[in-house]
This record gives sequence, C-alpha cells and structure tokens, in this order.
Amino acid sequence: MGIGYLLHQSSLWSDLPNQSRNCRIFLIAGWFYIFVYFGLLNIYKTSDCHCGSFVFMGMMLDFFACGIIYKNYYGRSILCENVDTREVDDKWNYDEATHKYIPKSDKELHHIKQERENRFTNVLEAQSVVDNKQRIRAAVVIQRWWHQRLYEPPHGILFLRGQEAFYNECGDSNDE
Repeated sequence: MGIGYLLHQSSLWSDLPNQSRNCRIFLIAGWFYIFVYFGLLNIYKTSDCHCGSFVFMGMMLDFFACGIIYKNYYGRSILCENVDTREVDDKWNYDEATHKYIPKSDKELHHIKQERENRFTNVLEAQSVVDNKQRIRAAVVIQRWWHQRLYEPPHGILFLRGQEAFYNECGDSNDE
C-alpha cells in the first residue's frame, strides 16, 4: 500500500521543483486512499466493516514512511515544503552532491537579515521619494491653476483688476 512511496520513486513530474512534485504526490496518494476506501465500502456493502480503519492506517503508514524517507534523503522535515520558498532558501543551503539541505550558519543568517532590512529601508526611501514627487506635482498643478485664474489674460482676476485700474487712471488723466 505504499502508493506515495511508489509515486515518489517513479519519474513522474521529475521536471518540476521538489516542492510542487511532493505536493502533487501527497494529493494523488490521498485521493488514491479515498477511492480505495469507497471501493471497499461498495464491495462489502456495510458501513461497520473494518476496511475504513485498514485504509486509514495504510494511508498514515504510507505518509509516515514518505516523511522518514524525505528526512533521510534531504536532511530536513517534509513540512519545510509547505512554507514560503524564500524562507526555506534563507535558512537552508542545498548541496547538489549529497542531496541534503544544510542549515546556514548564524553569520549567513545575519547577513541575509541585514540585506532584507536594507531592501526594506530602500523601499521606504523610494516610497518617500515618490510621495514627495507626487506632492510637488500637486503643488505645481495648484500653482498653475491659480496662475491661470489670477494673472493670465483675458479672464485672470488680477489681470482684469489691473486693466480696470489702468483704464481708470487713463480716464482720470485724460479728464484733466
């Protein structure tokens, strides 16, 4: 009943990364055990048979065996496959020769943490530059709007007042 082990040893999906391949094998093996359980229920036509516990135990033993094989082959827990890839890459070095994941040293982890903090501060600085640029653009738009409304002919308010004052002065000087 080691369907998970057999699927893992086969060359199916060998072109996929380990995480995707192992996840597919786990799902297919789980579906296989569900189909076997319902097949046995249909054969024996009773719900109180022990076929359910037999299939469940077989499934648990298969997944347990796959976990042990994974731990022996890769040198870490199979649960590491379910986390974010960046976290895994940050904490482990993969050795191609031995096919083992080796934990990184504290110095390497500290260096990675510093790089992340630097990237984060760079992102914050870039965001503040973008925000400042947007504020400056907004101020320029407002200044242009006010310049049009106040100074530009023929409808600028101050232009019209200046024109009115000029005509009033010219009219006053012509009257003398």
